[in-house]
Amino acid sequence: MITGIPWRLPVFDGNVKIMTRFNKRNRYYIFLLLSLIWMGLIFYFSHQIADESQKLSDGILYRIQNILTFIFPNADDDFLSFVVRKSAHAFEYFLLSILLFLTNREVVRSKNRDVMRSMFYIRLYILPWLYATLYAVTDEIHQYFIPGRSCELRDVCMDSGGAVIGTLLMVLCGRIAYNRILKRTTLS
Repeated sequence: MITGIPWRLPVFDGNVKIMTRFNKRNRYYIFLLLSLIWMGLIFYFSHQIADESQKLSDGILYRIQNILTFIFPNADDDFLSFVVRKSAHAFEYFLLSILLFLTNREVVRSKNRDVMRSMFYIRLYILPWLYATLYAVTDEIHQYFIPGRSCELRDVCMDSGGAVIGTLLMVLCGRIAYNRILKRTTLS
């Protein structure tokens, strides 16, 4: 046995790997770092002046225009640009809520042994959505001070909607994982 190391190596008991505190801590820091990087990327996109942001949206629109014209056959370019910009808002916060959920899951798991209490689920699912929505509000306030950009409630709603979809995806994934574990334990 190695002395002086505050964590144990993973222990294998049959087919189940028992996770050590070291690995859980690493997962927390990795998800936290990814969340902060993604928030920084959102800040970077929000800090672009209106012309730069429009060029980026038009570049994406040019690449996916065939798909969008198939979905919206009678739409003009302004409407398609609007769809791309608002979809980007929703996607940014969809991914942010997933990253915040993964970060939050490591904290909630380590502090709550009784996972069947309702507060566990509120902390696990509602807090990442709330954090993402609050970041959307601060992001819109930040855009108010950028030349050519505006602070719009509609954008906060799109961002929050993307975060809701990301949170619901995590609820669905958690439910599937729980059912698999339940099925595995009842068959044993």
